[in-house]
Amino acid sequence: MLQLVEELKNRYPDRLTIFDMPPILAEDDVIAFLPYIDAVMLVVEEGRTSRSDLTRAVQLLGEKALMGLINEDNEMNIDPQQLAEITQRLVETYHPKRLILFGSQVWGIPNEDSDVDILVEVEQADEPSWQRARRGYKALFGMGVPCDILVRTTDEMMREQAIPVTLMHHIVMNGRVIHE
Repeated sequence: MLQLVEELKNRYPDRLTIFDMPPILAEDDVIAFLPYIDAVMLVVEEGRTSRSDLTRAVQLLGEKALMGLINEDNEMNIDPQQLAEITQRLVETYHPKRLILFGSQVWGIPNEDSDVDILVEVEQADEPSWQRARRGYKALFGMGVPCDILVRTTDEMMREQAIPVTLMHHIVMNGRVIHE
């Protein structure tokens, strides 16, 4: 596993690699994987994750950088007011060139498991791409709407979207611009 993680870090130093793992309290594999990663995003389920379980999970992470929490609200329905609030908070946080909505909210039929996927395009950034979303997650904290945020510079987007099979190409071609 270490070889895979090192290969990904070396091959894509300007990108965030996400490993979707089982619940930290349910699987020893997750704890065994912790030495190989740089940061953790915890997903909690409103009404099901107890405060003591959350505290225990954070303690198990030890010195790992906790990027944030995603509140997985199973009764999510993105309505125009929620989307406007998300947009406003992200604009205030990043002062972006564009915000593009993508994923099931645009391309499919969102259901109770759907989140809100947003690409934030910024002119330039001082942080690596995998760290940039932290401010956005912090700005959206407490809204009760599960969101995934990608933050890319215009140059990064241009490079990535030039390859037709990439997610970035699909986002730019088929996403919905919600702020420009």
